Amino acid sequence: MKTATGTGTAYFATPAGTLENLAAVDESTLPTEGKPALVFPHGFFSFNITGLTPCAHQKVVVTVTLPSAVPVGTQYWKYHASEGGWIRIPRDSDDGDAVITITLEDGGLGDDDGVCNGVIVDSGGPGVRAAKPTLTKSAPTSVAPGGNITYTINYANVGLVALTNVSITENYPEGVTFISADPAPDAGTKNNKWAIGTLPAGSSGQIIIKVKAPDSRDLTFTETGSVTGEGFVMVSKDLSTEQKPYSLKNKVTLSCAELPPISAYATTNVTIAPEIEVNKTASLTGTCPGSDPLAVNISDTVTYCFNVTNTGDETLTSVAVIDDIYGPVTLGTTTLAPGETTEGTLTHIVT
Repeated sequence: MKTATGTGTAYFATPAGTLENLAAVDESTLPTEGKPALVFPHGFFSFNITGLTPCAHQKVVVTVTLPSAVPVGTQYWKYHASEGGWIRIPRDSDDGDAVITITLEDGGLGDDDGVCNGVIVDSGGPGVRAAKPTLTKSAPTSVAPGGNITYTINYANVGLVALTNVSITENYPEGVTFISADPAPDAGTKNNKWAIGTLPAGSSGQIIIKVKAPDSRDLTFTETGSVTGEGFVMVSKDLSTEQKPYSLKNKVTLSCAELPPISAYATTNVTIAPEIEVNKTASLTGTCPGSDPLAVNISDTVTYCFNVTNTGDETLTSVAVIDDIYGPVTLGTTTLAPGETTEGTLTHIVT
């Protein structure tokens, strides 16, 4: 008889009575409440044994030859409605081959009708405990801003039965940009899912993903202050900033129909060492740098001078200086290589 799972042909034999109504049973048709946490690689089987001696509680040995060997420890389970649900039928042999023998009793263990009437009604199948698959993920320990990161995912079914509905889901860190993957991710996803399907016992696979780390972060400096009336004004400002290294933690998850999901992680440090210095002075002549302190009178035109220097070792982009009172400062350039300086000015008439 062909199995319900398509693994091949199973053969049944018994020295007593007659096997009748032999059929393959799809696992999905059986109740799930109380069902053991096992994998049933060959599905279930139903049959009747007739021609037994009525009211004798006759015991019958049934030999089942499966399409392939099952591991030592395989259990035979059936759904026995008259006995309240799922029950385990003891095996007469457990040597890791493809042959299973069980003993059923008319009106007793393994007889679905529960009546000693010369007929045994059985529906059951061999179940195997699935082993937890292995999942690892590797990545470089560090990367520069905007650099590429290669993630290597390895997975394997180290158990003795196939895992079904296997899928791999990648959870990219915020800010990274997907570049490529081998094999390619499933179409219609966010470049982060692979439907593996059935993962046979002993098989393994690998996924290699390349992403781009976030670029250097934009820097904005805000100044607050104004000049009103006559007197002296202190306008010198020295500002500096430093972006510290941060980590990109990546997670990948493997899920399957037989076991809970498992996850693996990889962390890459983004090594950033940018520093910037902003110096602000004021001038009445329009010439920079100005002086500090600065004496002003009503109707004077004050020129604020901003000197911005990249004192770090990382090129900075989209550099901006904003004065809370007078607005954005137009700089000579918004990209500063290490050691490079740029300047900008704002003007204000004292009232």
